[in-house]
Amino acid sequence: MFQEPFSRRELIRASIAVGAAGALAREAAAAEKTPMLTPEEMAAVDAALGKKGNAVADQSVYTVPLPRSDLKVRIQGDPVPTPFGFGGWVSFKRTADGKSTVMMSDIVLLPEEVNGVLTTAQANGIEVTALHNHFVYEEPRVMFMHVHGMGTPADLAQAYAAAIRPTKVFPANQPPAGPPPARTGAEIFDVPALDRITGYKAAVNGPTVKYTVGRADLRVMAMGAEITAAIGLNSWASLTGTAERAHVAGDIAMLEPEVNPVIAALRKNRLEVVALHHHMIGEDPRIIFLHYYGTGPAAELAQGFRDHAAETQEQVRRLEQAFQALGMKARSKPCAGMKGLIEEGQEIIQQEDGEALDLSLFAAARKVEHYEMVAYEALINVAQKARQPEVLNLLKETLQEEARMDKRLANLGKRLLKESLTGEGRGRQEKGRGESSGRNESAGRRGSSGSNGSSGGGKSRSSGNGSAAKSSGSRGSGKLSVTTTDPEEIRQWAEERGGQPACVKGTGGKGDIGMLRIEFPGKPGANDDKLQPIEWEDFFEKFEERGLALVYQNKTAAGQKSNFNKLVSRETSSKPKARTAR
Repeated sequence: MFQEPFSRRELIRASIAVGAAGALAREAAAAEKTPMLTPEEMAAVDAALGKKGNAVADQSVYTVPLPRSDLKVRIQGDPVPTPFGFGGWVSFKRTADGKSTVMMSDIVLLPEEVNGVLTTAQANGIEVTALHNHFVYEEPRVMFMHVHGMGTPADLAQAYAAAIRPTKVFPANQPPAGPPPARTGAEIFDVPALDRITGYKAAVNGPTVKYTVGRADLRVMAMGAEITAAIGLNSWASLTGTAERAHVAGDIAMLEPEVNPVIAALRKNRLEVVALHHHMIGEDPRIIFLHYYGTGPAAELAQGFRDHAAETQEQVRRLEQAFQALGMKARSKPCAGMKGLIEEGQEIIQQEDGEALDLSLFAAARKVEHYEMVAYEALINVAQKARQPEVLNLLKETLQEEARMDKRLANLGKRLLKESLTGEGRGRQEKGRGESSGRNESAGRRGSSGSNGSSGGGKSRSSGNGSAAKSSGSRGSGKLSVTTTDPEEIRQWAEERGGQPACVKGTGGKGDIGMLRIEFPGKPGANDDKLQPIEWEDFFEKFEERGLALVYQNKTAAGQKSNFNKLVSRETSSKPKARTAR
């Protein structure tokens, strides 16, 4: 038992011991300005590669872009341009003491090119630091190889050129520039609106819009050089396609404890996690990179980028505040336990696929959440004994956030498991129907249409029901009301109208959120003061638990968009009553 309150020094020691799992903050001191390469050194790089590079003076980085314009890539059947994410690069930067130069590169390769470049890179003294995918669904398959080296700019550029010269990566082997795109990204998308959503300014490259965000909050060192946004320490999001059906791909640079908050933010916005890995070797602190992909309206995809960008910062900011309250500078510290959990997640991505991958990722993510929660609980106990109320409140806020995230992951995992099991059941049913389809073909045709021109209640893919989600009525059925139990259908209908899940204040008991509602804040008839916003995961957990269905309208009788909706029992919704549009 504690005999007396902890001293501040004892609290600091405890925080260093157990807080490593909770995103310990970074060195606060700013580094001295790194000297830039000389004009003669930049000219030597250009000569070796046969292409002129670009200087980023404020970061002391010189970069030569290496796009794979020869590749004609399609994702899910749609052609995507090279700037969407198939442009490699090589960058040069002096070490902090100015005595040597560091080279880093991301090389875009076809599978058949990989091992040839591995061999020639090592033969020329260049080290390979990572090899992996950045995308899924792409045709042809594309791999990304990260390499680094140290030396003089001229020697590094010549060695690098020798490594890539046999491939299409080498600038002289690229095809001539094609005609300009029919429409640029600025013409395809409402870029000012996307800028407002993300909080950042986009760069337009052909038919692509790209957001790049550095980690100015971190000081990452590798091989004696400070690694900044221009040499690979950045998060980005690229948009292409159309405003209504955009493709988004991105890469997020994170500290280890930021990984699972970001995964939760991406999944909340229905973006797919497609890779989780490192790019560098020997950097301090350790940086994990996560790649994601999605399709949908450009504004919704931009919101997803904004959410994950915020998630990577907030918990670290709180810990910095806690250290400031103690009169101390924050410092980073590697965590062996967290490293092991991240490596386990990387192995899962490499070994699993499909639904098994999703289920395993949710399990791995919850392991990390529990690891962090135990660390924060220990720190909270110490802060209480040390009588540090400001530190205590900051730690409690983060612990509550971690607990909510763990619950969210648990609910998503349950829904995914139910969907998987439901899909297996439907598959067996469809197989049985297929075996007897020859005998029942004519009967099937006679039963394929119901009264009022309805299909009789078509089934849609469930996102979390114990049985297949059903939707009766449709836009073309002649019915104004539609009844559904499909979470994705419900969420899409609500969000198209600015709706969000809520509960009625004062109707819940201990451990119960109360009566569910879908609210439309600020709209006529809204009861904002009586409703409490909740997460969709919590909404659908109670929705399933209570056996509810949603009756909603797409349009009024006058053809205007309708917000009408009502939650009913699934038992009573099997024969929904006709309603008059409002």
